[in-house]
Amino acid sequence: MKDFRKEFIEKLKPLYSDLIDNYSKKGDSVFSVQWGEKFPKTNNSGIMFVGKCLNGSDNGSLNLNVLFGNTKNSLVSKKEQLRWVVECEGNTEGYNTNKSAFWRLIKNISQEIYHTNEEEWYRKIAWNNLYKLSPKKGGNTSESTKSLQFETCAKILKKEISIMSPKYVIFFTSDWEDDFLTYLNNGEKLKYIDKASWGEYKTKVCKIKSKYYIISKHPQCKDEFKHSRAITKLINKIEDID
Repeated sequence: MKDFRKEFIEKLKPLYSDLIDNYSKKGDSVFSVQWGEKFPKTNNSGIMFVGKCLNGSDNGSLNLNVLFGNTKNSLVSKKEQLRWVVECEGNTEGYNTNKSAFWRLIKNISQEIYHTNEEEWYRKIAWNNLYKLSPKKGGNTSESTKSLQFETCAKILKKEISIMSPKYVIFFTSDWEDDFLTYLNNGEKLKYIDKASWGEYKTKVCKIKSKYYIISKHPQCKDEFKHSRAITKLINKIEDID
């Protein structure tokens, strides 16, 4: 069984050192993949959902030893890293995940695939973002900052996927993922093996080695039911074949 935390400290800390030392600035927040306590620890199992970048979150530090230490601001030390998602459901002050199309869609897909209840759905999934540095004050990271941090973030994403070994990586990133997928595919052109239409949008699937990459749109202002159904059908189709 894998020890994600140990591997992250050993293999990701040097990459985050490069990211923070060379590309961070005052007012930035740092992100690393988070996972539920029941995320599968066997190879080629589980689902990792990927967004663009953090939007207005502050983990309180740009200090590498804090971020990879055993503190409340650590990126790796918390056992239930995603519990905050359900704790924020229904918030009347601060961030409310019930009002987030991104989290509502992830919840719907997780419940459909894993047949989990209202309290358990987050425990078997992982949540990631393409870009690891973003402004604490909110909003997407700028085009110039994206360009600067891309190479290091691509290396981090590849390492995160290697360590956690999900079977499915689902991008809700509206084309931000293009260069990352090219990097993951060693610079070769992607070959799509399946797709699903939902309204005016399409979700596509490609396979890189043993992993399935599902490429879709950011869910904001889109039909969440059709979007969720398209993705779950694609996953179920793959499961029927594998």
